[in-house]
Amino acid sequence: MVKNHRGQYLTEIFENYNSLVNEYRGVLEGLVYSTEPLSEAQLAKLNSAIGKIETRPVELKNIIDPSLIGGVKVVINDHIYDGSIKRHIDDMKIALLK
Repeated sequence: MVKNHRGQYLTEIFENYNSLVNEYRGVLEGLVYSTEPLSEAQLAKLNSAIGKIETRPVELKNIIDPSLIGGVKVVINDHIYDGSIKRHIDDMKIALLK
């Protein structure tokens, strides 16, 4: 790879390989958005909780999103589990405008 000047593709190849392995093992991949980085313990607890809901093992990647204000939002395929403060504020805003 390096000899043929393709070193920049190694990260992408690794990520695709990891996704294929997870698919073979039956592990769902998803994203968890939070306002600050989650600890390994918090991420493991969240993986376990979402895994029980999805009835399959889950592997979540943490993405930082300051617009959430607080809480977390988990996205797995078509499912969104939104426990963020921003969503609660938006829900209250809609309810008050009715």
